[in-house]
Amino acid sequence: MTRLTLTAALLFAAAPAFAQVAAEPSPPQPPAVTVATVTPTRFVQRVPVAGNVVARQEVLVAPEVSGQRVEALEVQVGDSVEAGDVLARLDQRVLKRQVELQQSVVHRTQANLEQARAQVAAQTAALDQADAALDRAQQLRKSGTGTQATLDQAVSNQASAAAALKAAQDTVTTSEAQLREAEINRDLAQEDLENSVVTAPVAGIITQRNAMIGSVAAASGEPMFRILQGGLVDVETEVIETQLGQITLGDRAELDVAGVGPLLGHVRRIDPTVDATSRLGTVQIEPENNLGLRPGLFTGGWIITAERQSLGVPVSAVIDETGGAWVFAVEDGVLHRRDVTPGLFWNGNREILSGLKDGDTVLARAAGFFSDGDPVRPLATTTEAAPIAPPEASTETASE
Repeated sequence: MTRLTLTAALLFAAAPAFAQVAAEPSPPQPPAVTVATVTPTRFVQRVPVAGNVVARQEVLVAPEVSGQRVEALEVQVGDSVEAGDVLARLDQRVLKRQVELQQSVVHRTQANLEQARAQVAAQTAALDQADAALDRAQQLRKSGTGTQATLDQAVSNQASAAAALKAAQDTVTTSEAQLREAEINRDLAQEDLENSVVTAPVAGIITQRNAMIGSVAAASGEPMFRILQGGLVDVETEVIETQLGQITLGDRAELDVAGVGPLLGHVRRIDPTVDATSRLGTVQIEPENNLGLRPGLFTGGWIITAERQSLGVPVSAVIDETGGAWVFAVEDGVLHRRDVTPGLFWNGNREILSGLKDGDTVLARAAGFFSDGDPVRPLATTTEAAPIAPPEASTETASE
């Protein structure tokens, strides 16, 4: 047998052994999983709001004197006014005559008062004489030189003089009261004359003018003018009752006003009641500036009720159960169940208040298909908690 023939025979004999070695399976590898690293991120909780721009304080201006025709109007809607600026003028002709009439009554009552006071002086002197005469009559009667009739006459004269003085004093009192009444009527007439010039009680912006030249001014009915005091407006919004408790005074608001654009503000008032039908509560927001804002403009936006930096993981990494929440931490290729305290949702992430630390690695998803202690093969981290971003960079809705 030749050498070539011997080699071929040996290879043929060894073929089954080589085939058996090649057919043996390799040991199984752990499943590949996607993981995420626990990192600090920004979390925001906010409440959606919708409402309208409203006047913070609207002042109604009505005439304080009625029955006079409007003679002139000095302002238009949209004008800015200061306290005391003239808004309108009423016809003063009748009012001036009333002032003159009441002034004449004052002069007449003053003259009557002077006469009454003069009468008091005269009656005082008469009483003094009567007192002196009575004193003399009493002395003469005691000495026996005077008669009883003379004494009786002196007593009568003294009583008459005292009564006349009392009547004169009463006349003075009445005349003084009449003078005060006349002066009050004169002052009221003077006030009516002054009030015929309608002025702005506060500084602000004229938002409505109902008066017309030639119309008769009346204190009842529609006011002549409406003034937006100080030009200040608020955004009055409505919030569902289940979220009303999250809002506190001073919370920051991010608004979008129709025709104006984005606007920042803060909560200045929270209505203590909730509408029993709509289940909505009213919240007033004070804008940072009033530029371009007009009562009636529609406004939407958000009230930021919480904002903080905390540890975060993808939402899919957290398993919520009745007994609590947990995640799978990945350590040296092995899954370890960790109980955690979750918080806010924001931008696809979940806040972790306790149970993990910065830099930990967790199973990003499909945790329900694994058990504690399972070996895994972590893939390169592809889903991590969103990095810290400035407030204006995030736009997703937050919830608890």
